[in-house]
Amino acid sequence: ILNGIGILTGGDPLAVANSIYAVVVVNGILLFMAIRFVEALPPLPADLSANAKLAARLIVWTLLWAAGAWSVVNWRDSLPGAAALITAQCVLAALVAALAWRAPRKADRVPERVPFLAFWLSPAGRARLALFTLCCIALLVAANSWESKWVGMLSALPLPGLFAVATLSVLEARKDFAVIGDSVLFGPIFVIAFNWTYAHIVLRLPAAGHTLLGLAALVLLLACKSEPEPPPPP
Repeated sequence: ILNGIGILTGGDPLAVANSIYAVVVVNGILLFMAIRFVEALPPLPADLSANAKLAARLIVWTLLWAAGAWSVVNWRDSLPGAAALITAQCVLAALVAALAWRAPRKADRVPERVPFLAFWLSPAGRARLALFTLCCIALLVAANSWESKWVGMLSALPLPGLFAVATLSVLEARKDFAVIGDSVLFGPIFVIAFNWTYAHIVLRLPAAGHTLLGLAALVLLLACKSEPEPPPPP
């Protein structure tokens, strides 16, 4: 959604999308490394509280992302295009899947399901919704202040993903947390394809009702991308 807002409001849809392509590759690699080397990135005392670990990891991972994202956006013109990036990401994901994929494990316990409204109306849920809203507002402000390539970088900030991974790192057992890393490199493949498609849709929108039509197209594209959850095995 943040990518779509950046592409829609950034002035030059293709420039925004071009800056996002390389940043989402950085996102995938950062999340993969964070999950694989969570105990060493950063190294923390064993007796540190869960909240302190969460905060420390989130801060360090965000700083690493900022350095990587700034670098790829600053030198974006010398980097390959969407086709080369998605090809390289497919090769990387395939290599990781072939060499390091973990066999499925039977769940030790059935996870407790939390109703949707109850989850988001909790104090933690409200805080996350407020944070997401703040990110959207900041992105809209940036769209009127900065160049399209920097709007693209901001719209690709994986703050929800980093926060979720940092939270799971202190809540889940290490063996359960580690398996997330097996598939995280597939994410950038779908993001690149999605953003390329949406950028070309926005480029062809009429000037009249541009924003409303763009938001409607974003919702429709997200709906087409979504898949229903498969039924549980008998």
